[in-house]
Amino acid sequence: KKFQDIVTRLGWKGYTYPEEMNIYIEYEIEGASAFSDYFNYEVEQTYRDVGLFPPDIVTKLEEMQAVAESNWQVLKQKDLKDGFALKARKAWIRFKASQDSKAKVDRKKGKRSFSPTAMERGSEPFDKIWTYTYWKPFIVFVEREIGQDDLDEDFMETLESKAALLKHEYDWFNEKLIQPFNLQRQKPQYNAKQAEEEGWPLEIIVLKDSATFEQFVLDSMGQPMPGARAFYSPLEERVMTFDDTSTTNADTLWFNESVLIHETFHMLSDFYHADPMFDMEMLQQRPSYTSILVQEGLTDSVSGFTREGLGGDATYEFLELNHLRLRSFKNIYEILDNRPLFRIRDMLEVRSYGQANQVAFKRAQELKVNPMWAAQNG
Repeated sequence: KKFQDIVTRLGWKGYTYPEEMNIYIEYEIEGASAFSDYFNYEVEQTYRDVGLFPPDIVTKLEEMQAVAESNWQVLKQKDLKDGFALKARKAWIRFKASQDSKAKVDRKKGKRSFSPTAMERGSEPFDKIWTYTYWKPFIVFVEREIGQDDLDEDFMETLESKAALLKHEYDWFNEKLIQPFNLQRQKPQYNAKQAEEEGWPLEIIVLKDSATFEQFVLDSMGQPMPGARAFYSPLEERVMTFDDTSTTNADTLWFNESVLIHETFHMLSDFYHADPMFDMEMLQQRPSYTSILVQEGLTDSVSGFTREGLGGDATYEFLELNHLRLRSFKNIYEILDNRPLFRIRDMLEVRSYGQANQVAFKRAQELKVNPMWAAQNG
């Protein structure tokens, strides 16, 4: 008591660690960890014990607290506007916690596939390699170019276009399938119920270039996917794609968007089920589709689209003619003297991609064509 009286006369002031700072730390608000470290480790224990601090320390604490509070308000205002900023920040924190490690990388098992070591950028901090953006209900983890602090304007424009596309696709999927059939979320593995209750975002990875994308495909699948623009990885439970702002060909641009629609539809149909099962052994025994014909046919049909407008203001219609797929089918049909490589009855019997390859080889023998060519063009 006497000590407190003395230091109070010397101008020491009362200060209490703000409870809200724990929330700021939970959401990794800039300035919050610095405040906490200063208060808990640099300020003398004696001051904290009596709850009184020299004026200069109080001034510094108040200034640091104000920085964290200001940054929290920025995020909070975004969340009030879009209803998703806080969920996206939590998803980013989960992503970072699962990937920012020097532990062993195993992309074939989906372990730390995007850590600095996995990205062959081990000398860089995680936050220098990855950043994120979002559009409800998706979050996009973006690999930065080496030495890049901010994403360039051209790339941000492509992201705005993708945002409009994927928002329309999710709304379509929700209206046509989730709501009418009361579909429930069953991914991510082990956390589906929590994800459904808390509204976890669906995740997309944008790698910095085609070479990085191709390396990921090779590492995770054990073989290349020539010409692939994107794919849904059930192991990672994410759509994988890469940044390509150099393309100007109209057909290529349309195809790139169509592929993104296609792979995102695969993700949505993997994530949402009627009467979902959460036992992994049972899940392996129940495919989502009755056949590859339905699985790929429906997905390809949805990925045929028309667009009006550009960027974030674009609107999309799905189930339109997929002219590039039709052109490819026509070319193969003519090469085979007006005979289909796969018949409808073949595809109705196929329930896995392995079976599809078997059917392709069998049909190749019937049509007297190269089996490898048949498997690649089926």
